[in-house]
Amino acid sequence: MKKILFLLVLVAGIVFWSMYKKEADSTPKQEIKTEKVTKGSVILKIDCNGRVVSNFDVEIKSKASGEIIEFPFDISDKVKTNDLILKLDPVDEERGLREAQTEVDIVTSQLKQMAEKIKIARQELFILQRNTREQISIDTQKYEDARRKVRDAQKLLPKKVISEDEYQDLLSREAQARSTLSMTDLKQEEFKIKEWQIQNLQYEEEILKKKVIQTEIKLETTKQRLQDTKILATIDGTVTEKFVQKGQIISSGISNVGGGTKILVLSDLSKIFVIASVDESDIGKVSLEQEVIISADAFPNLRFRGKVVQIGAKGINQYNVVTFEVKIEVLGEKKSYLKPEMTANISIVQAQKDDVLLVNSDALMYSYKTKKYTVEIMKAGNREVREVEIGLNNGMVAEVVKGLEEDTEVILQAAKKMPSFDTQRAIRRMGRPR
Repeated sequence: MKKILFLLVLVAGIVFWSMYKKEADSTPKQEIKTEKVTKGSVILKIDCNGRVVSNFDVEIKSKASGEIIEFPFDISDKVKTNDLILKLDPVDEERGLREAQTEVDIVTSQLKQMAEKIKIARQELFILQRNTREQISIDTQKYEDARRKVRDAQKLLPKKVISEDEYQDLLSREAQARSTLSMTDLKQEEFKIKEWQIQNLQYEEEILKKKVIQTEIKLETTKQRLQDTKILATIDGTVTEKFVQKGQIISSGISNVGGGTKILVLSDLSKIFVIASVDESDIGKVSLEQEVIISADAFPNLRFRGKVVQIGAKGINQYNVVTFEVKIEVLGEKKSYLKPEMTANISIVQAQKDDVLLVNSDALMYSYKTKKYTVEIMKAGNREVREVEIGLNNGMVAEVVKGLEEDTEVILQAAKKMPSFDTQRAIRRMGRPR
């Protein structure tokens, strides 16, 4: 029994050993991958996404309400300042304009008539004053003559030079002259009445003047309403949105509680910008005037240049992820290829070096103990560890400051078993050792 058990174990061992050997023989030996040190450019950049926007947008609405009778523009049409964008049916405004003009003409005519009345009244007052003064002068002279004759008669009467009847006649004439002079003085009261009448006319004239101003303002308002039936472009731009059509009735953006009907949106495309969302961990690396490389899925073979012109002062928190808006101006003649609301891929260049020695980042080994980089090189068929000084490192390639020469073959550490994936990822993200 023991012999049978021994034979079974022996056979099983032989079978397992054969299978293991076969598997070991079939497993290919790990190949050592190498790559040469070359010269080129290394770019350290921040990658993010953004959306294309225009320089600014103007939403066009109408001050007037009515039916659209002209609307010559469509989406993507170019518009110049003061171009007629839209015209409303002006029949109501034209009728109102005629009524307002008639009111102005009537009140203006009444004002002219009032001015003529005042002029005539002043002339009449002047003539009355002049005639009255002349008459007073004549009557005063007559009264003085009558009084003098009475005084002379009083001296002659005792001497019997004149008779009693003659004396009484002189007294009667004196009384009549005094009465006439008193009546003439009473005419001066007519001056005050005439002046009061002129003042009333002047008051009515002032009222008419104000009515003229009122009706002229109404006329100007009506003219403006008529003018508002023609909507002109306020900027040079491109029609990017259109909300109405010819024949549609629209409401005023001023008198309507809801804000009125949107007509179209004019976009100034003389400048093109990209609003990029930069993670809060990277925003400290962004500064004004930084160079930016922009690409869009619509133009996979094109790269657009840009620069940072504005950095958001406040972050945006969405789902506990904080980002900052960075405004980037697109430069170059090809910027017109980009359309508002396109999605753009953004690379904000932190640093760039050209014509430097480059080594594949997978060849680098970093020691946290010595704070230094090393690489393995192939020399005469043997491996040799060499210490290197690294400059810019974007995780793909790294700048060799010291320790390697061009065309030196280095071993890619990704081709053999590495201590830890996290360690390698940390090395790539560090860039420079601190």
